[in-house]
Amino acid sequence: TDGFMTRTAEMVPGVADAISLVHKYRGDDEAAERARGFSLMRNLGSDGGFTKTAELLPGSNIVVALMMEARGDHKEAKQALNLIRNWRNAGSADGAFMKLAEMFPGTDLLAFGRHMQNGEFARALRSICKTRFVDITASRVLARLEVATVGELSMRAFDIGDFAVHPVAGPLVGALMDLVGMLAESAEGAGGGVRKMLTDCVWDDVGPLVCNS
Repeated sequence: TDGFMTRTAEMVPGVADAISLVHKYRGDDEAAERARGFSLMRNLGSDGGFTKTAELLPGSNIVVALMMEARGDHKEAKQALNLIRNWRNAGSADGAFMKLAEMFPGTDLLAFGRHMQNGEFARALRSICKTRFVDITASRVLARLEVATVGELSMRAFDIGDFAVHPVAGPLVGALMDLVGMLAESAEGAGGGVRKMLTDCVWDDVGPLVCNS
């Protein structure tokens, strides 16, 4: 289930779909979700990389619209027909270029860096984990807070022990450590920063980020 050959095969669209079904049949939902990260089912969905790319091309966008309409996604079908809007949004956080970059090992780290620079921590985590949910676990979380006034909250020290994220589809190459650092920085200052860090753990098109400690 967690062997090198299995994890490598899970990075091939089509093969990943079959492996995901095997994991599901064995009752290993976490491994099934991990394999789904590179599956054709995910990339051909309404927000998938292949779908978003096809929406940029005259003709193929009509095919996408027909597929969406057949699924009952009337709003998405209408959006697929609007080429001007699709090109205008192609470079956005949920646009075709970013979705396409998130599909492949290596380019997903470029997407990760772009999301981090823009302060989009939930999307950054999505780009490297490629799953609808993740569990973040740690043996300990230590934070030293200072309250100068009633309305001000600042974080002076932050430490995490045995930090782990699962399920994850694809290599992380240290990206998660950068994510933790950016989250810690965003938590410094006023209490509103802390609330923003927590609300950024939820995104619309992938699912909730579950934070355990």
